[in-house]
Amino acid sequence: MKAWLLGLMLGSAIAQDRPQLAPEQAAAFTREAWLGNWTPEPDGDRSRWPANAVVRSGQSLQAVLDALPAPSGQRRFVRIEPGSYRGAVCIRGLGPITIYGVGAADGVRVVDGRYAAQTKPADMPAQTCVPAIGATSMGTAGSASVVIAQDDVQLAGLTIANDALDAVRDGQGYPAGAGESGGAQAVALMTRGDRIQLDAVHLLGHQDTFYADGTGRVRVANSRIAGDVDFIFGAARLLIEHSLIVSRAGRRAPGEGGIGLAPSTPPGRAQGFLITQSRWIVEDGTPSLGRAWDAGVKKPEAGGQWIAGQSPNGHALIRDSLLDARLRPWVASTARRPFEAKSNRLTEFNNLTLPVAAFETAPTGWATQAGGTSGGANAAPDAIRWIRDRAQLEAALRELGERPKILAIAARIELGGPADAFRDPGYDQAAYEAAYDPKTWGRRKPEGPLEEARERSAKAQAKAITLRIPSNTTLIGVSAGAGFHGGMVLLNQVENVIVRNLRFSDAYDHFTAWDPLDGAHGEWNADYDNLSLRAAHRVWVDHCAFDDGDRPDHLERTVFGRGQQRHDGLLDITHASDLITVSWSRFSGHDKTMLIGGSDKQVADAGALRVTLHHNLWVDIRERAPRVRFGQVHLVNNLYLARPEGPYGFGYAIGLGLQSAVLSQGNAFEGTVQPAQLLRWLKGERFSDEGSTLNGKPLALEAPQPAGWTPPYRLPPEGAAQAAARVRVGAGPTMALEPERKAP
Repeated sequence: MKAWLLGLMLGSAIAQDRPQLAPEQAAAFTREAWLGNWTPEPDGDRSRWPANAVVRSGQSLQAVLDALPAPSGQRRFVRIEPGSYRGAVCIRGLGPITIYGVGAADGVRVVDGRYAAQTKPADMPAQTCVPAIGATSMGTAGSASVVIAQDDVQLAGLTIANDALDAVRDGQGYPAGAGESGGAQAVALMTRGDRIQLDAVHLLGHQDTFYADGTGRVRVANSRIAGDVDFIFGAARLLIEHSLIVSRAGRRAPGEGGIGLAPSTPPGRAQGFLITQSRWIVEDGTPSLGRAWDAGVKKPEAGGQWIAGQSPNGHALIRDSLLDARLRPWVASTARRPFEAKSNRLTEFNNLTLPVAAFETAPTGWATQAGGTSGGANAAPDAIRWIRDRAQLEAALRELGERPKILAIAARIELGGPADAFRDPGYDQAAYEAAYDPKTWGRRKPEGPLEEARERSAKAQAKAITLRIPSNTTLIGVSAGAGFHGGMVLLNQVENVIVRNLRFSDAYDHFTAWDPLDGAHGEWNADYDNLSLRAAHRVWVDHCAFDDGDRPDHLERTVFGRGQQRHDGLLDITHASDLITVSWSRFSGHDKTMLIGGSDKQVADAGALRVTLHHNLWVDIRERAPRVRFGQVHLVNNLYLARPEGPYGFGYAIGLGLQSAVLSQGNAFEGTVQPAQLLRWLKGERFSDEGSTLNGKPLALEAPQPAGWTPPYRLPPEGAAQAAARVRVGAGPTMALEPERKAP
């Protein structure tokens, strides 16, 4: 079963436990409502920040803080140099203060390794800020690596960790007194104060990573919080924005799911936890979003009873964020109070789902060979990005390079622009047409200042509208209409790329070239494909749509007796690209649809261009579905809707070019066409077909020679009629992303 289908089934099953706010309800729960009259300190270029004190490697952070002069009311800055600083830290009585590292947060690590059940002498403080005198164990609060017990604190550019449980794997290796049933709480950061902010801070732990205690305001931005059980918990008014939350795997015994949030909001207070514009990624398994922490309420078997209006009732809203599809719904409270929307205050609004499909690898076809195609399936959580515009996408590509990465596209990203944005001052379309009219210019290639100005214009456009995707990437659409418009997505000299659930539309050429020697009458030739693979290896394109958008070529002007072509291919595979699978995609409303092998002169393509096309829909296209040179191409269970009466007419479906070898199985052709129109022989000779139909009747497509090769992978064809029915409803960006959910 496809993972995305499994995700849909799970989503439908859990919908009742994922209540959604209506827009009018969500309007009351905003960043501004959480901050109130507080304006957090700015973050930015920390290398320019002042430093009233500096902590260097080998020093004690606590000792440097203790040595600060008495506070004067002015904010002070303490810079921590790169390094690892071990030992518990108490921030208290220091006045307004900023403690920061320079550079990446990973470079400054403040860490300790104590846990709740760890024993201690009754007269020994568990933590300077949380003495716990009289207790014989550290307790949850006393286990904290860092405690902030005052107002007006900013932490920036550093990591705070509790590594007490880092050696535990699959439920084995717990330290003394701790186990799956308790005692393993190990806090990285605990806050007790108001106006506390974390900027670019990593909080790393397992159980109880971040304890937002008290009732003050705490803001976390551009940060990372990782843990596995109740790892963001407490009673504070907590705002998490533009951050990464990671449900960790590896510590707990198999079958023991994790739990994320555990708010303990006081009765009568409307604001608990607000998570917005953030990502929540699951390393493995199916943890839950969280539960209410009924602090102070015993379990029923111990005589406890939660009382509405008197007991804490945890509040949390996750909104406008990207959530991993493996996250399960909210669960019963710590006092075993069942989760019910009418009494619990744990909700969502306007979130998107990162589907399980984002972690899939190519399941069949040529893309499974030579090690297979995994794209970003092995991406670390920080390499899974939520993309809402071109600037975010380009920033992610620059930062991540060729690291395995998943880019979740949540918008139609505009790549193009108006002609005037690229036009060279020396170019004028009317003058160009007057100068190179064949009636006066003849059948010579255009040359001179106007053609040179057109070429400069074209070069400027190409630079602006071409988006280059690096190796080891998964691009996946996570919202309706997600994709790319107005330009070309290019996979050039890369490998291991997956492209799924996206629409590629209208790679429009403003400066199309006139070639008087192309054909009997000359032609206008465009220069951009919606998606272009050049020397790309191991690529899987799945559940995508390709078209010309709102500017189809059949509506363009006729100049020199020929229609001006503004679009080249929808998906072209050239320059010895190899080991490609294209599946469950829709190609529509186009002339030269798919080229596999760009030229008879590209003899280096021999032995490459091994491509599988299965369960794709071709509708209202003129030709090239595909047109093949050199390659071993496998066509399985595709549906061709040939419509000669359409705006593009119909020329042919499969073009058999020089040294091509095409194996066709179970393809369905429909339309008012003859069998002879389905193939075009373009110097090719090798073709085999079995099980294909035309208008439901068996086809007998003959060729001078059989294809002469056998696929090295399993892809058994289904019946053409069955395949056609499935392709009609399943081709294109049809992957289920959003489980059905209900408003409370």
